[in-house]
Amino acid sequence: MSIDSKVVGSPPLGGRVVPVPVVGLLLYLWLAFPFFVRNIDASLYRIGLTALLLVNLAWLLFSKTVHHEQQAVKGSVALFVFAYALFFLNAFGASIYAFLESMQPAALKGLLYSVFVLAVAAYLYMTLDVFQFRRIVGIYVNLMVVLCVTGSLLVLLVYLGRISPAFPVTLDNGSTREFVWLGFVWKDTWIGSRIGLVRLQSFSDEAGTFAFAILPALIFALYSGYFWRSILLTIGMLMTFSVGALGAMSALSFAFVLSRRGRVGREGKMYIGFVVSLLVLGLAGYLVWSKSLGGFLETYLSAKFGSGTRTSLGDRVQAIQTLLPMILEKPFGAGFGALNVDKLTVAVGWIVPLFEGGVVGFVFYVMAFGALLLMAVKNLRRGTAVTAYAYVILVLMIAGLQRTRIDATVWGWFWIVGFIKEMRFNASGNRLRARFVGRPSKAIVELRRQGRVHNEKRISKSAQEAAGT
Repeated sequence: MSIDSKVVGSPPLGGRVVPVPVVGLLLYLWLAFPFFVRNIDASLYRIGLTALLLVNLAWLLFSKTVHHEQQAVKGSVALFVFAYALFFLNAFGASIYAFLESMQPAALKGLLYSVFVLAVAAYLYMTLDVFQFRRIVGIYVNLMVVLCVTGSLLVLLVYLGRISPAFPVTLDNGSTREFVWLGFVWKDTWIGSRIGLVRLQSFSDEAGTFAFAILPALIFALYSGYFWRSILLTIGMLMTFSVGALGAMSALSFAFVLSRRGRVGREGKMYIGFVVSLLVLGLAGYLVWSKSLGGFLETYLSAKFGSGTRTSLGDRVQAIQTLLPMILEKPFGAGFGALNVDKLTVAVGWIVPLFEGGVVGFVFYVMAFGALLLMAVKNLRRGTAVTAYAYVILVLMIAGLQRTRIDATVWGWFWIVGFIKEMRFNASGNRLRARFVGRPSKAIVELRRQGRVHNEKRISKSAQEAAGT
């Protein structure tokens, strides 16, 4: 059974299929984040993006199948939208002021990019319905499974010395990755390099970014009961050697499977058994070969959490210490993209809005994403697709502690908008349909139990509608 029928429901509400122009634009924008394929040839990427934007504009103007969102925004969603709008306006004003003060194109570039990302988020919200979002999630899950398999193959081939880099690729921050056909390789950056082992990063800038990109796919694979896809995604996650992402995976995946209110199922139990077995085998292997590994684990963890400036934690602390005096100099905000203007790299997404939007803007930012977090927590035990989205929101919140800010990319906004659409779908009297998507036989039983269908001839049709098929 395809992921469309298990997660998404086929066809979507009203018989609408996923619009190809919108999906094409979304997949293309993912080549900029969480994947960095655009850095292979930035000029060619911009040409392709311009063409896709024109195609979407034509589709939006002339297509008769465009879905337009008509529900009023209220409650916690309204608070999120209102507070984020105030933050955005504050940072927008700071960006204009910074540009007029310095007249540097880089100051305006960050503003234009932020406006573009927010415009795409609004475009997705206005043109896609909840079932079309689910279809795209299905595409994403399958894409990440493929990338985990090919990336794992790349790690093995590099370790065996059977594949060589094709050419270097320079990222926006000036650092270089080796393009090796099946993905990027960043050698000599961690303790495993001494034995020829590279971290799985696929086409992302680094392994940590790819690891957090895997997590949403893993959560939805678990929601769908896809045991083998969940296993492949978990193996890919392990090969990234990302401590933060692995910690988040262990906590959230277990919590998600156990929160299904008795609907864990055979696949969920098998997945828990697989992960526990991996942990036991890993611990046993380390105890047996710890001497021959030469303190590998201790060295790796000290490189991550040590107090020096050349550790992951130390670099982040130093970056924050550098940024705080600059925040005090510009308490009303430095504007979008100010970090790029000042050539700073801060891998703590939650501190960046404070620098860009100032103290007042940051208060609104915290209000907005505090409301989003509250909505996610309230939906952690719904048992429908909104629960999977809620756990993805938690992933984004955690990723903001050591990656870019949660709202800085189209990829992040895709999950935020999808969560809001799914949550409002559940709240609009469609709970039965949300629960039994793709499962008409179970919907029939529920319809009969509730007495909602009295005419036996209408049961099949009503069940199909409730299941989204």
